[in-house]
Amino acid sequence: FIMLIAFFLISAYFNSYNLRTTIAQEPVAKSYFNDYLGFLRNFYLVERGVGYYDGLITVHTEDGRSSTIPQKAWNWRLPSYAYLWKIFPGSGGISVYIFFLTLSSITLYYTFQIGKIILDSDHANLIPYVLLPYFHFGARDLSFLEMEWWGLPFLIISIYAIFKNRLNLLFLSSVMAMILRELYLIPVFLWSILMVVSRNYKKARAFTFAMVIFVVVIALHYFKVTEYISRYWNSLSFDSKSLNLIPFQQTLSYGSVDYLFFRFRPLLLSLVVTVVLLVINLYQRKINLNLFILPLTGLSMAIFTLKFATKDADYWGIIYVPLILISFVILTIKTVNSDEKKQLA
Repeated sequence: FIMLIAFFLISAYFNSYNLRTTIAQEPVAKSYFNDYLGFLRNFYLVERGVGYYDGLITVHTEDGRSSTIPQKAWNWRLPSYAYLWKIFPGSGGISVYIFFLTLSSITLYYTFQIGKIILDSDHANLIPYVLLPYFHFGARDLSFLEMEWWGLPFLIISIYAIFKNRLNLLFLSSVMAMILRELYLIPVFLWSILMVVSRNYKKARAFTFAMVIFVVVIALHYFKVTEYISRYWNSLSFDSKSLNLIPFQQTLSYGSVDYLFFRFRPLLLSLVVTVVLLVINLYQRKINLNLFILPLTGLSMAIFTLKFATKDADYWGIIYVPLILISFVILTIKTVNSDEKKQLA
């Protein structure tokens, strides 16, 4: 495992020169045309002492795509990321990038630990190996600045905390996941229901308190945002979208280029196989709580993405593909090992 992390960091360094050159300086007005550099510019402004929301006004009005501010509250990102990035030693975009590599390494470690809880150590090693290309893509692509990447480590730590009954860690990591990316409310809400159904009331309370904190943060954020835009119901509404498989397919393609035989759509294959294996194991009643949580989380986020993803949001794959890959490895190994035992019997 240590060798895998070393390879990840060394490869990320040698393959990220252009990326590091781009983020090493603050983006100037009208020179950026994506959300990634918008997040980065606001971070530079916050580092210089500019208020987060004042910085957002500057970022939006000086964006190369528009000179107006969003009229929907959901298009104003929570300030969590800017202050999280400030915690890490150093300054500027390079500090943010090193922080990302650090969090990615920690995430791979926790996926290994999750695997050890369900599988033996040798098989658990397969999980970070399968995930490595996905994180390697993030480590060389400007989209690492998207909040989906930053909430994911805390979501995975939350899953580990569920398995190990670490209530304080469960609460803190769940809160962090949600305030970094609001979409992670979906799995936390599902987990709370699952804990009630399975009578794990202590964990259910931890999730409930985490969601209460999240709602308070969202409310405070909304009232702050509506100092700049009109405070009306439409500012909180979602745009209705018809079912469209093309944006969903793009989320499955995100990060796949770093996989061997990526032209054969390995991420789509892993999704299909995971669904099939889950159905088989549910039918045979071989699914325990731990085995069910991972695919439930990944598939619930995939369904949300299927409905709400837009053509420009391919990075939404981050919210569910790593979870599907973990589930794919675990369900495959559990199924194969079960079949081997039957043959021996």
